[in-house]
Amino acid sequence: MLKHTVSRYICRNEQGVTLLELMIGIVIFLYMTSVFSFMFHYWTVAGGKYNDFSYEELLLFVNHLQMEFNGTELYWTDKQKLYLLKPEDQSIVHYEHYNDKVRRQVGGRGHEVFLQRVETFQVYEKPYGIDIVVSSNKQTWEKSLIHPSFSIGRNGGTEEERQ
Repeated sequence: MLKHTVSRYICRNEQGVTLLELMIGIVIFLYMTSVFSFMFHYWTVAGGKYNDFSYEELLLFVNHLQMEFNGTELYWTDKQKLYLLKPEDQSIVHYEHYNDKVRRQVGGRGHEVFLQRVETFQVYEKPYGIDIVVSSNKQTWEKSLIHPSFSIGRNGGTEEERQ
């Protein structure tokens, strides 16, 4: 016979652990083990790779900048800034190095981050357009953007000036 000890709040059963309880416990244990092993792998091995500056990031930035650069008629630079005049509303868009980021502002307002973890960002004006130099993690990338108004017959586009 089963002995039931009844107290005021607890009803005790001395049958032990059932097979259903044991299986539920094992399933919970296996689930937690698989989740924590994945998280441990992310924190130790894969976590560092996502905090580095990548070449793909730079390509996305350059592609966006080239599209915006093609839509302007007037642009100018200083050492770490690029200014673009948008013909639609005559607003000035500029890209600049800000802390460890390259940001975009329209009319001196806003803060749209395009590149992160950047050590230097420099812009040089050339007869054909601009050269962009970005460095991060002891690596330097250079990209040239050609403005659509430049052609051989326009802007004094002789062979000597293009070089």
